[in-house]
Amino acid sequence: MELRISSQMARMGLNITRPSMNLTNSLPQIELELTPSRLEISSPSPRIEIDQSQCFADEDHRNVADFMQYWTDYSRSQMTQGIDRIVSDGNNLAAIQTGFSIADLGAEAVDDQKEFEIIAVPSQPPRIDWEIQPVSYQFTPGTVQITANPGQINNQFQWGKVEAYVAQPSSLDIQWIDDRQVDIKA
Repeated sequence: MELRISSQMARMGLNITRPSMNLTNSLPQIELELTPSRLEISSPSPRIEIDQSQCFADEDHRNVADFMQYWTDYSRSQMTQGIDRIVSDGNNLAAIQTGFSIADLGAEAVDDQKEFEIIAVPSQPPRIDWEIQPVSYQFTPGTVQITANPGQINNQFQWGKVEAYVAQPSSLDIQWIDDRQVDIKA
């Protein structure tokens, strides 16, 4: 009698879904708001005053008020000198006892000696006044406003799966082989 056993191991099958991660991102953004700096400079012009009236007066170039005053004074002095000379001449001629004659009067008029002087004109410098204003400035510094929007990362994670299934079940086949032909059916 012979016993024949044949077996087959079970085979397992695996359905594997790999895990996956899908990443989507938005880039970070930086927004700048700039205010420029400002510089204001104020520089008033200097004031210069030059008074040359005395220099011009030395050259007989006078302003109207000085011109009137000078010639008024000059006329008075010439008039006074003229009156004094006429009175003196009249008094000399009136005094007959002194022996003063018209010829003596003519000799006095010719006897005047003239003096000349050479001077540099103008004899005094001009008067100069000035006023200098300082430079003023106002500085306003600029500003920078920063707004940062951080980027975002969105992930979609899918878990992996492992599904096991029996691809081929195990089997055991036992056969009993008898050369004798026995009927075992009962």
